[in-house]
Amino acid sequence: MKILKGILILALCLAAGEVYVRIAERLHLTQVEVLKPESGKLLKEDRDFSADEDVRVLLLGDSMLAGLGVRHDQIFSTILEEFLRAAMPGKKVKVIDGMSWGFNTYRNWLTFERMMKKETKPTLIFYDYSLDDVYGGYPEFKDVPAEKWQGRPRGRFAERLRLAEIQAERYSVLMRYLIPRTRLYFQKKGIVCRNSPMGHLLHEAYAPDFVGWQATQKYLLEINRQCRENGIVLLVHHSPDLMFLPDDPFSKITQIVRDFCRDKGMLWLDSAPAFRGYAAKDLTLSPLDAHPSPLAHRIAAAFAAQAILEHDKVLSS
Repeated sequence: MKILKGILILALCLAAGEVYVRIAERLHLTQVEVLKPESGKLLKEDRDFSADEDVRVLLLGDSMLAGLGVRHDQIFSTILEEFLRAAMPGKKVKVIDGMSWGFNTYRNWLTFERMMKKETKPTLIFYDYSLDDVYGGYPEFKDVPAEKWQGRPRGRFAERLRLAEIQAERYSVLMRYLIPRTRLYFQKKGIVCRNSPMGHLLHEAYAPDFVGWQATQKYLLEINRQCRENGIVLLVHHSPDLMFLPDDPFSKITQIVRDFCRDKGMLWLDSAPAFRGYAAKDLTLSPLDAHPSPLAHRIAAAFAAQAILEHDKVLSS
């Protein structure tokens, strides 16, 4: 009986929390800003571009600039829009944030495809490319053993737990709010480290025959092709791993991606110079998590705004 009462109390608490967070999200209370796990919110009417806007920027990327652990008024997209509006007082500027944690090039391409079906299209695509975009979530991986790109095979319990987490993020706004923050809390306390293949596997992933790198190139090329056909500026951005500053153990990989983008006529922007002189502890959320701090979001936004402003095609739009 005590167990049943405990389950009932827990269920009531979760239900109350679900209602509270949904209301808070609807009222745009920044202290409980909910991170979106997918780009479905882009389909809402209030997220569309309008024809009377002079500069329309669509952001694509993953959790690095989506704002994990940072208040909505301090994240990259919000600050970038403020900078652009201040620098172009005679123009109407709108920035739509299509970034979300866990997104790779394939999922960013899906977001891009949805936006390209709209009547009013972006004038500029700002693609924040992460080096681990070559892993996971690609249809091309269906015939590739999981340990080839995950680093180690997952057990049945781990797989079921991950599926449960995905379902919770899909249907519950409360879980969408709690899961990343709970994970971040444990990382800050040193209980768990970030689960990332960035270590010993990343250099292997950029071999010419690796499925993930081939798929990444394919979707980047498709985005670039459609941008060219529609007169849209594509700016591919990369920032260094903030935990390793001032060193960059992935410089060879960065050069591979940079050379590919430049060879295919894509504009390349590396914000590494903007972070010089800053301590890694001030730029990251914690010693165990490389996601940018509010300061790093502001630095990246200022750097990106300057690059956009210097592009004649954007200014003359």
